[in-house]
Amino acid sequence: VKRTAGERQFILYRYFLENTKKGHTVSRKDIFDFLATYNIFISPHTLYNDFDILRGTMGLDIDFDPHVHKGKGGYWVKNPPFEPKELLLMVDSVQASKFITQKEATTISQKITRLADVYTKDSLTRHAYVARRILSKYSYSPMEKLPINTSDN
Repeated sequence: VKRTAGERQFILYRYFLENTKKGHTVSRKDIFDFLATYNIFISPHTLYNDFDILRGTMGLDIDFDPHVHKGKGGYWVKNPPFEPKELLLMVDSVQASKFITQKEATTISQKITRLADVYTKDSLTRHAYVARRILSKYSYSPMEKLPINTSDN
């Protein structure tokens, strides 16, 4: 299956977000090996052009650390959409909510966990016991009736 440049760049975008962070870089060889799993074979020049697209259009701040991978260097994303502490805060908030069922809390927490890199995912697997948590998903309907101010004041 021949991939378009946009598909390849999106694959790279997801790869960087899921597999890199400060202290966890990927080498150019790692990137080429990953792309090969999608039957994508490109030149280093094309990869660097894709980096420019990821940096510009997609807003990823990809940094290069020349001191890793036996001096060949490695790449990592400096600006993930959410920092690990922010994801942890979201998971803890969902788990602590007594307005949703435990099943819903688990489902939402799993969705939040998908936003994390592979090095952070395990630390986000948390469950909290909440006294007087609702037992039915229909019990939170009062939340839906809260007034929402949509004025520009």
